[in-house]
Amino acid sequence: MMKLIAIDLDGTLLSTKHQISEENKAAIKKVQDANHIVAISTGRAFHDTLAILKEAELDCPIITGNGSISYHQTKMIRSLMIPAEGLQELVTILDDHQLYYEIYGSEGLYFLANGQEILTKEMNQGSDLSREFCQYIMERQYKQQGWNYLEAKSSEYLSTLAVYKIYCYSFNPEKLAGGQEILAKREDFSVIVSEKNSFEIVNKQSNKGAALVHLAKHLKIPQAQTVAIGDNYNDLSMFQVAGISVSMGNATQEIKNQSTYTSKSNDEHGVAHALKTYVLS
Repeated sequence: MMKLIAIDLDGTLLSTKHQISEENKAAIKKVQDANHIVAISTGRAFHDTLAILKEAELDCPIITGNGSISYHQTKMIRSLMIPAEGLQELVTILDDHQLYYEIYGSEGLYFLANGQEILTKEMNQGSDLSREFCQYIMERQYKQQGWNYLEAKSSEYLSTLAVYKIYCYSFNPEKLAGGQEILAKREDFSVIVSEKNSFEIVNKQSNKGAALVHLAKHLKIPQAQTVAIGDNYNDLSMFQVAGISVSMGNATQEIKNQSTYTSKSNDEHGVAHALKTYVLS
């Protein structure tokens, strides 16, 4: 029977060097040749995700923005945006807390003109994180595909953007917690934590699990025949709805405890191991 396998990117399909290994690529293609469907389910932006898959010569349905946007065969099949009337207020709150943020829109990614300045200042002021890790994070964010600078933040300008996610990051945990605490009280959107030192603002109905259920229905695949592979907190909603869930070897014990199985780490081609062991076998 056909299966639908949803695979996370960062910390899962991508190695710590942000590459898809030949072993993982070969395993995905083998699964596709066996008439199963492999989907990518990530918090990344659509344009960035598409560029990663094109470079790896992989063709898959895509769930991006932590479940906000879904594509199948280049056609958008699900779209959950942040209400336009609340964008200016959101941006004002983030600016007041001097937080670094990125806006994920249907036309691409938008970065703050002073984004690197904000992160560099936090790094220089001292952090629990190593300077090497801080520099790695800054390089990672600016290596994303399809981004432009957010040159204006007026209500009129923001209202022209179809925004499905705002990603916030800080090397200062107190500053991050302050912004997150205020936003978490809102009822017109959701705040998701997918990794340490960050949070994401999305539509109230957006999560990877709901997107997986929607994609399975679209493809007429029973939910019991779905598999979810991931490593972090934003993957747990997929784990809760999938027939089988597989955590990565590099995931925390808390994540592993909520999965059906645990594979090898992302640097040990854990996706290939999971596909061979729990799908093809």
